[in-house]
Amino acid sequence: MRKLILLLPFFIISCTNTGTDKNVETSTVDTTNQINKEPKHLAYFDFDKFWTELGNAVQVYDTNKIKQFIHIPLEILGREDSDPKFSANENEVIDAFNFAINKGGYYDPDKDVSISNKQLLMSSLNSISEYNPSSDKQWINDFVFIKTKEGWKLETIYLNTKEYKKK
Repeated sequence: MRKLILLLPFFIISCTNTGTDKNVETSTVDTTNQINKEPKHLAYFDFDKFWTELGNAVQVYDTNKIKQFIHIPLEILGREDSDPKFSANENEVIDAFNFAINKGGYYDPDKDVSISNKQLLMSSLNSISEYNPSSDKQWINDFVFIKTKEGWKLETIYLNTKEYKKK
C-alpha cells in the first residue's frame, strides 16, 4: 500500500503533462489554420500603395504577386494604329509584362537619360509627371492602369507588337 501511495503523485503528474501536450498540439494546428485563411489576392485602392508594391514585386521578380496586379485579359497594343493587337490570358501575361519591362522604355529629355520600363516601375510615383492622383485611370508611359472593384490593375501595355509577335 505504501508503494501505491508513493507512486500516486508520479501518476497524477504524468497524466497532467499529457493533457498539456494535447493543448500545445491543438494550438499549433489552430495557428496553421489562421495562416491559411489569408487572402490570396491583393487589392490596393490607393494608387500610391499599388505602385510601390508593384515596383517591389518587379524588383524581386515575384511573378505570382505581379500577376495579381494585372487585369485579365491584358490588352497589348502597338505604338502605331496599324500594329498588331493582342489580348493576353492568365498564362501569357507574365511573358507580355516581361517583354514590356525589358524591351520598353523612354527618353527623358529633361534629364538627358534613357529610362527602361523596369526602372520606371521601381521609381517613386512623385517623380512621374503623368501621374494624376484624382483619376481612376493612370496612363504612365507604356502602361495603363484602371481602378476596378478589386483595386488598381494594369489593363493595357503598349509595346513593339511586331517584335513581340515574332517571339
